[in-house]
Amino acid sequence: MKLYSNPASPFVNKTLIIAHECGLLDEIERIDIALAPGNPNHEFGKQNPLRQIPALITETGTCLYDSFVICDYLIARAGNKTLLPADGPERTHVLHMHALCNGIMERAVATRYETFARPEEYRWPAMIDDNFDRIDKGLAWLNAHIDEALAGPFDLASATFVAMLKYLDFRFDHLGWRTKYPALKEPFDALSQLSCVKAAYPAA
Repeated sequence: MKLYSNPASPFVNKTLIIAHECGLLDEIERIDIALAPGNPNHEFGKQNPLRQIPALITETGTCLYDSFVICDYLIARAGNKTLLPADGPERTHVLHMHALCNGIMERAVATRYETFARPEEYRWPAMIDDNFDRIDKGLAWLNAHIDEALAGPFDLASATFVAMLKYLDFRFDHLGWRTKYPALKEPFDALSQLSCVKAAYPAA
């Protein structure tokens, strides 16, 4: 398998965490590429019309995109019933918490593009403020419900949680989430010591 990736992407890192936990990381060849608005990679677009990462080329040559789709594929391929339960309230809970953490990552990445990639004269301050507010509200909810949010064994939501906070440390450390949301620090520190997380962040 081949994974088109970039080490700066939290969605890529979430996928790598899951790949390691599924025992499939050694079967994946990473191909790091740079993508940016206004600088399209048309060669990559021949395989992935959305030109987004991560993108996984499976053994059959199918190109899967969207980190959740890739994680779901890897989990199913490995036959892992813990990372994403097959059905019932346990599955709903994992998907719910994954959606929250993934949504915070989406807002953070969008803000990075708005504040860094877009020329200053074209930036939209209201959008930036709204994104930061959504991030703040999401982290506040997690801070108040962390025991419920991460209840149970390590799963897709846990992987997304740690990838989310690592991205905030990387791009928005000025937010000071450890001070504002202290309940998140202990589970983050514990998850960061897992081998699957260390494998996704070898330079950390």
